[in-house]
Amino acid sequence: MTNEENSLSQLGGIAAKMADAFNAKDAARLAQMYGKDAVLMPPGEPAVTGRAAIRSWFEKAMGRSGQIRIMPVEMRVLEDEAFQVGNFQVQRDDNSSVAAKYVLLLRRADGQWLIQHDIWNLSQPPAEISG
Repeated sequence: MTNEENSLSQLGGIAAKMADAFNAKDAARLAQMYGKDAVLMPPGEPAVTGRAAIRSWFEKAMGRSGQIRIMPVEMRVLEDEAFQVGNFQVQRDDNSSVAAKYVLLLRRADGQWLIQHDIWNLSQPPAEISG
């Protein structure tokens, strides 16, 4: 396996690890996947900067969300930086679901890929979700 193939394999596993942590409602484990100075950019909210603030944001989000399924569509490695683009679906406790898409920008540090920027938005207009 080449270095790039190994990196792509590691990147592919990030989505599964994120979903596992989110579904276990383990904000600490999820936050450890982010760099110390990472930026989370949730839709309709201010950016959240830093691992501790990201952990806090996820703790609150996990309380109002059900199970998540994350499906990467494209990944690229550019030396010690990479990106992943994909879709995800959140199944709410009331059996409704929300579809969205995301972009992760990652950086390799000490042989490990860490998320540096995480942005997503909904795949349907907000009126359809809340209405």
